[in-house]
Amino acid sequence: MLLATASRDARQFARHRDEHRVDPYTGIILPDQLLAARDAHVEPIHALMIAVLRDAIDCFRKHLLDHSRRGRRLFREAEAWLMAESAHTPLEFEGICEGLDLDPDYVRDRLSAWRARQLAQARTADAAHRRRPIPPRGGGRVRIIAMAR
Repeated sequence: MLLATASRDARQFARHRDEHRVDPYTGIILPDQLLAARDAHVEPIHALMIAVLRDAIDCFRKHLLDHSRRGRRLFREAEAWLMAESAHTPLEFEGICEGLDLDPDYVRDRLSAWRARQLAQARTADAAHRRRPIPPRGGGRVRIIAMAR
């Protein structure tokens, strides 16, 4: 088990060893076992922030190529929220990133790069679909009929 001795969690862990027992079957300490008392009030807020961010990223990714009216709306809303560069309220993208210790520009860059790759793949697949020859009717065989004059 590795813990940084300089962290407050490590010192808290050292004081309360009996509260943080390692699972004898897996040898793993679960993250919630390491939460210090100082983090107890922050956990629900972080969980909410993670849920909001995850939902926006899921909508962004799931509905990028969706052609339905609902899918296009969900994508536009998620894209607008993720790409907005303001942190006036706690539930805006930059405020959530700040609360989760994430770099909003890095997240935006990764999402933009992913979107560009997906759109390029969709264009390539669409172009390949259009170039595919249409097989003739009748099982793919071409019949030549000689006409008598």
